[in-house]
Amino acid sequence: MRAPINITGIVHEGIQIPNQYILDQNYPNPFNPTTNVHFSIPKDGDVSLKIYDMVGRLVATYLDGHVKAGNYNAEIDGANLSSGVYFYTLQAKDFVQTKENDCSEIKTDDII
Repeated sequence: MRAPINITGIVHEGIQIPNQYILDQNYPNPFNPTTNVHFSIPKDGDVSLKIYDMVGRLVATYLDGHVKAGNYNAEIDGANLSSGVYFYTLQAKDFVQTKENDCSEIKTDDII
């Protein structure tokens, strides 16, 4: 069984209401151990942000519930993830989008 992702925070950013759904590419990518996923929700509603491995298995449900319209940043700590490619999906009533991210492993040779 896989260790869960550490959820370190989701922050509502600013007061401006976006006019469309947006799921940005995570930054940094590749990441080790944390990455940020910015997304925008134009209207209040049920929203989920889920992370999947390369074969489509659900690794973590980061967000699954009612969200107010706005711009958000989700900081994801992947310290417990194996190196590899992962996908994250933002889903709302009338919107679904998936992006790819890469979790890199730090090698001891890289540490000075």
